[in-house]
Amino acid sequence: MCSDDVSEVEVLLYDMYSTTSYSDTEFSYPKIRELCASIINNDSMLGLIAQAGEDIVGVFFGLVHDHFFGPTLKSSDLLLYVYDNHRGGRHAYRMIKAYIEWSLSKGVARHRVCLGVTTGDKKAGMFYERLGFENCGQIYKLI
Repeated sequence: MCSDDVSEVEVLLYDMYSTTSYSDTEFSYPKIRELCASIINNDSMLGLIAQAGEDIVGVFFGLVHDHFFGPTLKSSDLLLYVYDNHRGGRHAYRMIKAYIEWSLSKGVARHRVCLGVTTGDKKAGMFYERLGFENCGQIYKLI
């Protein structure tokens, strides 16, 4: 991802926001622009886009960080989203594979490369398991 992509990424992220469990929160374009700038300018963060022709149809954000118990490196995703009409192809697969390779190149041990599902999308977890990830936790929210 580069600074030229930010306006299209904003539109895509608004679609993610409005079609998932995040829609009950406040959306902020300035915050999205700030996050994109951080990702573009920070070597420990990763921003990937998926394209169909010239159009951006998917996005992935991740980062490498110290584990909270000590200096062991871990990588985590911040988000993965592909427009609904572009799912089922290879966009998400390619971005996740690039994320894994990037994480390993940063010194993260294979078993410390992590992905999460916070939108309630059950299919995402099954997809991650097919890629070799295992479910090692849950996220709960108070209702």
